[in-house]
Amino acid sequence: VNGDRVTLAPPGWAVRVAEEASPSIVFFDEWTTASPAVQAAALRPLTHAQVGVLQLPDRVSFGAAANPADVAASGWELAPPTANRFVHLEWSLPLDVYTESIVTGDWPVLPVPQRPADFETLASVQRSLVAGFLQTRGGQLSSIPKDAASRGRAFPTPRTWDYAALLLAIPEMISLIINIFLFAILIQVILSWINPGTLNPAVGLIHSLTEPLLGPVRRRMPDMGGLDLSPMVVMLGLVVLEMLLIPPVKDLVVRLM
Repeated sequence: VNGDRVTLAPPGWAVRVAEEASPSIVFFDEWTTASPAVQAAALRPLTHAQVGVLQLPDRVSFGAAANPADVAASGWELAPPTANRFVHLEWSLPLDVYTESIVTGDWPVLPVPQRPADFETLASVQRSLVAGFLQTRGGQLSSIPKDAASRGRAFPTPRTWDYAALLLAIPEMISLIINIFLFAILIQVILSWINPGTLNPAVGLIHSLTEPLLGPVRRRMPDMGGLDLSPMVVMLGLVVLEMLLIPPVKDLVVRLM
């Protein structure tokens, strides 16, 4: 208590997460055992990343896991405001992963990647596409289900459409990264033809970008009498990767929506 003001001290987990320099995930387990009062209290951290007086940094994300309410211990259906703040996934433990990990003790690690600096630009483009869709399907802007079980799952609201735009930006981001490498390799090949051995700083930057991809391929290729085919091999591999990776990622995003 400070004068006429009560300051809510943040719990230890929030302080640890705030002090962590790398991206972090706050994970709520057995989420359907949380009573409506607990779910309501969680809305502030979930929506504004605030715990008491502590503001969590943007690098902190939230996740949760839960059994269906009818099999959870003293289970509660998720309240619509709580459910509406999550992307919902059906998940089952793969048998081969479990049997291997329980023997080796080596369980899969969830990577937490850094968001690239231009992610918001890509998200803005996707928000424009979402807005265009809603202009023609206005009835889809907000549609709250009638039964309690469905209200505890994913349903469209203005908030979740914004989440959808962020998800749609992910495959565009992957495609952009692949294309950056493709153009960098192409530029390096052209420069090697017209001005080999140059010490231009821009050339050094391109070399530092492409060499982690070209070097391992070059070392594994047979001697071609001075002819370096590694750029062709890597560019072909990147094109195939984009063709194989982007459609499934887009399909996954659509199913998550």
